[in-house]
Amino acid sequence: MAVPWRLGLLMAVVGMVGIVPGRGLRLGMVAEGGRPKPRFKVRPEKQNKKHCTMHHLHPGDPHPFLTHSHPQIPAAFEPLARQPGAGGSGRPTVLALDFACGGALSDYDAVWALQRELVLRRLDLRRSDGDAGAGDGGAALRAAAASVSGAAEALAMGASSAAPLGDCLLLVEHPSTYTLGTGSTEDNLNFSSEEAEAHRVVRTERGGEVTWHGPGQLVVYPILDLNEYRCDLHWYVRALEELVIRALGRLGVADAGRIDGLTGVWVDDAKVAAIGVKVKSWVTMHGVAINVDVDLGNGFNRIVPCGIGDRPVTRVADLGVGAVPMEEVKAAILEAFAGVFEADIAHGAGPEGS
Repeated sequence: MAVPWRLGLLMAVVGMVGIVPGRGLRLGMVAEGGRPKPRFKVRPEKQNKKHCTMHHLHPGDPHPFLTHSHPQIPAAFEPLARQPGAGGSGRPTVLALDFACGGALSDYDAVWALQRELVLRRLDLRRSDGDAGAGDGGAALRAAAASVSGAAEALAMGASSAAPLGDCLLLVEHPSTYTLGTGSTEDNLNFSSEEAEAHRVVRTERGGEVTWHGPGQLVVYPILDLNEYRCDLHWYVRALEELVIRALGRLGVADAGRIDGLTGVWVDDAKVAAIGVKVKSWVTMHGVAINVDVDLGNGFNRIVPCGIGDRPVTRVADLGVGAVPMEEVKAAILEAFAGVFEADIAHGAGPEGS
C-alpha cells in the first residue's frame, strides 16, 4: 500500500532529527534510550532554589552557554569609545578584589558561591536604581563572603571606596580543581571512575568544555552589568581576550593573539588563557584563566583541555619572559582591564589586607 506523501515526508523529518523521550526534538541521530549514562558521577552544582534560574534564559538575554567554537563571534575586538557624560567621565567604577595575595589559594566552591551572590547583588542594585540597601541588606552576600579567605574584609573596605557595591573583578588562585561547563562531555576526562575520587571535578553553569584550575594560574572573574559596557555577549568574549592580549604585551609577550573559530588567547598554536562565561540578565560571572607558572604536567595532562585535542597548552613562564611574579601579572591585568572596558579601577583588600 502506498504511503501518503505527507506521512512519508513526516517520517523522513523525524528520522533525520530524532526524538528523545521527554526531551523533544534534537538535531542529528540519537541513540536509542536518549542521553548516554555518565562514566562516573560528577559532583553537581551546589545551588539552592534561589539560584536555579541561573540556568534559564531571561527576557532580553542572549543564549548563555558559549562553546569554544561559536561561529558567530566576531574576529576582532571593537573598542567601546565611550563619550563623556554630562556629569563626569561616563566611565563605570569596578572594584578589584585580590584574593591571590602571597600565593593564597581560594576554594573553588566558595568563590563560585560568592560570584553568584555578587551577581544577585548587582541585579538588585540595577532594579533598585542604585539603592545599595535593596534586597536582604547584604546578608546572603556576607554569608558567602565569610567562606572565602579575606572576602568579607575586602568587600567592606572596597565598598567604602566604590559604594554602592556594583561591578567587581575577582582575582583568584584555586587549589587543583577540574571544572566542566553545562554541556561538557566527560569523554574529555582522562581518568577512570576510581581515579576520579582523588580529584575535584565540578560541573558548573558556564559555557565551554573541561578545564583545570590550580596554583600558578590566575583566574579573573568579572561581575559586570553589561548595560554599562555593551549588551553583546560576543563582544564581551572578545573583550576578555583583548584584556589578556594587552596584559601579556605589557609583560613582554608580543605574539599573543587569537585563532579563527576558537575562543581564548593563543601563542602560536598553544593556548595560554581559557575563557568560559555565564550571563544572567546581562550580568556576567565566571571568566578567564591565565596560565602564569602552572605545572603543566600535573593538571592538564589528565584532560583534553577545552575539548581541543590537537593543540597544546602553554604558560607565560615558557613564552620567553621567564618567571613573572604573580603580582606583576595582576597589575598588568588591572591596567589592561581599565583600558579595554574603559573603566576606573577601585582597589579592595586581599586576605593580607593589601
